[in-house]
Amino acid sequence: LVKTDPQGGADYILSKLMAGVDVVPSMTGKSVTNGRLNAYKCVNGILSACTPLTCNAPTGVNAMLTSATSVNLTWTNGGNSVAYYYYYRVVGTTTWDSVYTMSTSATIGSLTACTNYEFMVAGICCDGPGSYSGVVMAMTDCCNVPPTGLSASATGETTATANWTAVTGATYTIDYVPTAGGTTVTVTSATNSVNLTGLTPCTDYNVQVQANCPVSNSTYTSTVTFTTDCCTTAPPGLGVSGVAVTTADIAFGTVSGAGTYNLQYKEVSSGTFIPVTGVTSPYTLTALDTCTDYEVQVQADCGAGGSSPFSSSVFFTTTGCGTAVPIMNPTGGIELYPNPASNEFTVNLAGVDAWEASLVLTDAIGQAVLTTKLSGKSTVVKTNALATGVYSYIVKLSNGAVRKGKLVITR
Repeated sequence: LVKTDPQGGADYILSKLMAGVDVVPSMTGKSVTNGRLNAYKCVNGILSACTPLTCNAPTGVNAMLTSATSVNLTWTNGGNSVAYYYYYRVVGTTTWDSVYTMSTSATIGSLTACTNYEFMVAGICCDGPGSYSGVVMAMTDCCNVPPTGLSASATGETTATANWTAVTGATYTIDYVPTAGGTTVTVTSATNSVNLTGLTPCTDYNVQVQANCPVSNSTYTSTVTFTTDCCTTAPPGLGVSGVAVTTADIAFGTVSGAGTYNLQYKEVSSGTFIPVTGVTSPYTLTALDTCTDYEVQVQADCGAGGSSPFSSSVFFTTTGCGTAVPIMNPTGGIELYPNPASNEFTVNLAGVDAWEASLVLTDAIGQAVLTTKLSGKSTVVKTNALATGVYSYIVKLSNGAVRKGKLVITR
């Protein structure tokens, strides 16, 4: 009535106010009301003509996180509500916290991080409280504290892995940098582990992790330090050049973290290597025997980081040998023919007092290019894969003798 006919509404309310007066004889003629206004009677009179309204439950209740410890709760008037109570509690508990409001939204703070909550709303209409809305649930962010349990370890010279305890609903940012200083590298991970790559061998690194949640990020963890592996592989590119009667030049590639290198060499017929420690590339071996077959290996020395394995052997023969073929021993001879050879050659052991032998061919820098077992007195060896050139051969006999010479490959 007040909305459609304001004057009529005002007149109605005035009439009910006057009807609700308790007459006081001593006030008759002294006031407009002739008595005392009875508010209870007035309100009941006004409401007596009202039709009861349906107080529907609020709709569209939504709980949206605004921080790790707060939620913005919104809803829509279900119809005829003039105010509201909203309720919230931790899932699994029995007691609701309730708050009165005349708005259709509320910010609820001081919640516990990383906790499931449930929420609902009830409207208040002219004739009292209405129905409750359905319950909605939301979990507060878990990024109020950094991840725990961070650990990191090397998985090689240039790789490492880091792990930590998972944070519910989070992704992660990982920073790592050399302990001595340098450029910080930042990577991300959807899980609670990450592989770190592109590292420098034999180097200390610092790593830390941050958890990233939908509406907040944690602080970074404390720093954890790890050291990449040292000297896990042998120096590359071992080669021999400048071979003379009693000397040979040895060269090899470097290994990160290595200060110096160790060589070991021996005559092919010997079982014992001769060590040479603390060298760098190139290095010259001296006091070698004339016309003798040798093999040499190299190892990286990373100090406190340990030493690498020795490389594979490289073979070479000091000069001063004759050119006669075949090479003969006191009990017979070994023949390699044809020499020069093209696509194959034959090794004949008919004049040798041995029942088993092996053959190694090395190129001009001492790298082994062919190794094969010789069975029987005559063995055909294919050379299709070898380039044209002069090769050194070493035949090792089962009786301990070693025979050597040169083989020419032509096409």
